[in-house]
Amino acid sequence: MEELSKDVLNSDQLTACQEYIETCVQCCWLMAIQEPPVHMEWGFKKGISDFNKDVLKSYTKTGNTVAYMVWPALFLHRDGPLLCKGIAQGVDHMVSNESEV
Repeated sequence: MEELSKDVLNSDQLTACQEYIETCVQCCWLMAIQEPPVHMEWGFKKGISDFNKDVLKSYTKTGNTVAYMVWPALFLHRDGPLLCKGIAQGVDHMVSNESEV
């Protein structure tokens, strides 16, 4: 992995990526150890879940259903108040695949 990274990124970019990843891990850890833990909502069904504008922001397209998730919605705890809206791609038609996104 490190060899591949050196071919694609220079030293400054690798350092910045490593710092970013470490900060993300620390943030996720702090959210997980809270009592109750911060809740990340990813459970929107592709082509089935309504695009709830109270909980989601559009990525590049709007629509009445969720095509796919880009970033989860964050809640103070499960069923708690919204901290940050999630980001999702919207679509106007129903998709036949009922898998979670």
